[in-house]
Amino acid sequence: MLFIQGTADTWNPSAASRQLYTADTTGTPYYLQLFGADHFSPYEGVRAPEPIVERVTIDFLDHYLAGRESKPGIIRRAARVPGISELVSGGPMP
Repeated sequence: MLFIQGTADTWNPSAASRQLYTADTTGTPYYLQLFGADHFSPYEGVRAPEPIVERVTIDFLDHYLAGRESKPGIIRRAARVPGISELVSGGPMP
């Protein structure tokens, strides 16, 4: 499961996504935290964080749904943008 959460999201509080992430025990959950992002900006336009969300989502779906082999860490590298986004997978929350 891929969870994407903006820290400034007032529609879906971070606590709700964090609870889902920690409760997911069926596989390796991914949690993409977007610093300062609200509910809609991660999915609109072409400025950060939208391109990050696009790249991480495509890499995630390619790997887990399409079954395409990906280089180790490709999802993590796409998500690592200092000051804008951080990704954890299967570990403690950021």
